[in-house]
Amino acid sequence: MYNRVLFIAPSDSGLDVTPEIDTLADAFTVRVLQGEVGAQRIFEVARRAVWDILHFSCHTRDNSLLLSAGEQFNVESILQIARMCNVKLIFLNACNTATLGQVLVDEGISSVIATLVAVDDRIAKQTALTFYQCLARGMKPFEAFRLARPVRGIYQFLVGYDHAEEKISEVLRRLEHFIEINECDHNAFRDDINRITRVIELIYAQRREFVRVLVLSIISAITVVSFIIYILLTWIK
Repeated sequence: MYNRVLFIAPSDSGLDVTPEIDTLADAFTVRVLQGEVGAQRIFEVARRAVWDILHFSCHTRDNSLLLSAGEQFNVESILQIARMCNVKLIFLNACNTATLGQVLVDEGISSVIATLVAVDDRIAKQTALTFYQCLARGMKPFEAFRLARPVRGIYQFLVGYDHAEEKISEVLRRLEHFIEINECDHNAFRDDINRITRVIELIYAQRREFVRVLVLSIISAITVVSFIIYILLTWIK
């Protein structure tokens, strides 16, 4: 379950996070850090409780999150907080956080929502709002994320290797549902997949044969040209 949220939004960032906070307050146990927010304040609050979600709404600089007065909160600090609180999900609702998010999952964080590009405040607000509304209805984080993205290509849901089964299970469920609603025969469906696989293998085999024939043709052409040049040079002498 994802019930406890530590929501960090330095007030000097200029971002309006009131709608997200109101949504969280209705369905989650939430602690909001606003106003002057520095690393020391975050650590003081984090060590007092266990949190399921760590949410940041702020700006970024040099692959670090910007807290109050331009203080940079780097990946090592985020990891320390996450491990201290036993966090399951980190929501980096700031511009260009994909690299930072990838490092976090590589270091063992279960799931991270990050951005691939700069994100408009309106889109950031709507994405977070919809995500938490879906999560409050009992959806799993990845399902909530899929419904929350108003624009493709901005947000990314990252998972660690140990937690990739959630995505895989979701794909398998959707495939099973597709088979059921279309009254597909499982054996026939597998036969179709096998036929497609054989066609792909044939294409690759033909491509390899084409390359082999092309190389041999080029070698033969070079040999013939070299022989002709040799004959001409001999004749001139």
